[in-house]
Amino acid sequence: MSLSRSIVVVRAALAGLAVLWLAGCASGSSVSQAYKAELGKIEVATDNSRISQLYRQKLNRLLDRYEPSDIRYKLDIGLSTTESNTSVSMTATLLLYDRSIGETVLTRSMNSSASIGAVPSLYGSEEAKRHARERLAGQLAEESYHFLMLHFSRQAAAEAS
Repeated sequence: MSLSRSIVVVRAALAGLAVLWLAGCASGSSVSQAYKAELGKIEVATDNSRISQLYRQKLNRLLDRYEPSDIRYKLDIGLSTTESNTSVSMTATLLLYDRSIGETVLTRSMNSSASIGAVPSLYGSEEAKRHARERLAGQLAEESYHFLMLHFSRQAAAEAS
C-alpha cells in the first residue's frame, strides 16, 4: 500500500469517527424530561467546609438548578471523612425533604474510599490526603446525582402507571 493511499484510509477513518462522535453528542441528554425538572428543584444544603463546598458545587452543576422560587425539595447532606496513612474514606448521608408534603421522602448513605501512595514528607502526605478528599467529594456528588435520578425516574414511572 502506498503512502498516499495510507493517508487517505487514515483520513477516512478519522472522518468516520468524527461523525460517530457528533452523532453521540447530538443525541441529547439521557435524562428524561419527566423527572429532569424535578431534579432542578432541589436545594442542596451542606455545612461550610471546603469539601462540602466542592460536593455542593459539583452536585448543583449536575442538577441544573432552576430559580430559587421553583425550589420544592431540600437535600441535606452530611459528609464525614476517615483517614489512615494509606487511604481516605468518605461517607455522604442524604436526606431529601419534600416541602410540598412536609416529609422526608428519601434517605441514603453512601461510602467511597481512595488509596494514597506512600509519601516520605509530612507535607506530601497531607497534600495527597487533601487531593483524595477532593476526588471523593466529586465522586460522591456524582453518585448522589445518579441515586436522585433513580429516585425520580421510579417516581415518574409510578405516577405514569
